[in-house]
Amino acid sequence: MTANLETSAAFAAANAAKSKTALFITGAWMHTSSWDKLRSVFEAAGYKTLAPAWPYLEGNPAELRAHPDKRLGGLTFKKIVDHYASIIDGLDEQPVIIGHSMGGLITQLLLDRGYGIAGIAMDPGPIAGALPGPVSLLAALPPIFAGQAIARRLPARALPRTSPTL
Repeated sequence: MTANLETSAAFAAANAAKSKTALFITGAWMHTSSWDKLRSVFEAAGYKTLAPAWPYLEGNPAELRAHPDKRLGGLTFKKIVDHYASIIDGLDEQPVIIGHSMGGLITQLLLDRGYGIAGIAMDPGPIAGALPGPVSLLAALPPIFAGQAIARRLPARALPRTSPTL
C-alpha cells in the first residue's frame, strides 16, 4: 500500500462516522462487479454501498460487448462526472467515494466540486496536462521496445489485419 493510499484511507476512516454510505466508481473498461469483494468488506462494516455503472454501461459485460449502446460515442468525461454527481445528489447523505484508475480521477473531481465526505483515489488517471516524470518515462521504455522487437520477429500473417473490437 502506498503512502498516499494509506493517508487517504486514514482520512476516510476518520470521517467514516459522518457517513455510512460508500460509492464505488470503476475505471474505464471495467464492470461494476469488479468492486464486489471490496463492497462486501464495507457492507460487513455497516456501510450501504453503491457501484453504479458509467452512463450507457449498465448490464451484463458479454451483452454490453455484443450490443454496445450507440450513445457511448458521444459520452464525454464531464457527462460521466455529472452522472455521478446526480447519483450523489439523490442520496440521503454524502458518501465516502472510492474510485480506481479513471474512477479515481472522477473521485478527485467530485471532491473538488464539494461532493463526498471523503475519497480514496486508487491509482487515479492523470489530469489533463500531467506529463510523466523522467523516471516513469524511462521505466516504460523497456516494455515498449520489447514489444516492437517481438512484433518485428513475427511473420506478417501472424499480425492482425484490423484492430480488435472491444
